[in-house]
Amino acid sequence: MQPNLVPNSIVYYYFKIDWPKTFKEKYLHEQVYFKYDQIKDELYFYLTRYLETIAPNFAEGTILIGSDHAGFGLKNYLSDYLTTKKVQFIDCGCYTDESCDYPDIAHLVARSISKKLFSKGILICKTGNGMQMTANRHESIRAALCCDENDVRYAKENLKANIIALGSRCCTDDIFCVEHVLMENMLDIFLGNTL
Repeated sequence: MQPNLVPNSIVYYYFKIDWPKTFKEKYLHEQVYFKYDQIKDELYFYLTRYLETIAPNFAEGTILIGSDHAGFGLKNYLSDYLTTKKVQFIDCGCYTDESCDYPDIAHLVARSISKKLFSKGILICKTGNGMQMTANRHESIRAALCCDENDVRYAKENLKANIIALGSRCCTDDIFCVEHVLMENMLDIFLGNTL
């Protein structure tokens, strides 16, 4: 039985092919459900390998986006924004607001960009600090913590950042939140969609 699949998510694409037999035998029985922390190491190993196999199928400029549970709401909002702007992206998780470990998501995105499978990424957690620090541990990653449009401009033009880290704590769930407009402007600058 397949889980509810989020469009554009890495798991959505991953379910379009067969899981490795050993993983399938262990975890994908209809009656058996596992908690995230029980299978996360093996799951992220296979997801990383899967990103390597699907990367050639995506257009140049495809963005990776990921968040932990604290950034889940903002990530969904920005994913909808990217969809309206017709920007191709892959959602690398998380897919619920249940607690998860931000380094898992940061490593998945940063590793894929470090291997030059994709060129840009967006990481979101409560403050953005954890994601940025974790991503910068990877070779050739230049992740910048950005709080406003000027930070993004500087990171993109002067630092040649390939990942921006955003903090969700400034945003509310209100769809008309001023901070959401700020985040949209920041994405436009980072992705080069400004007029």
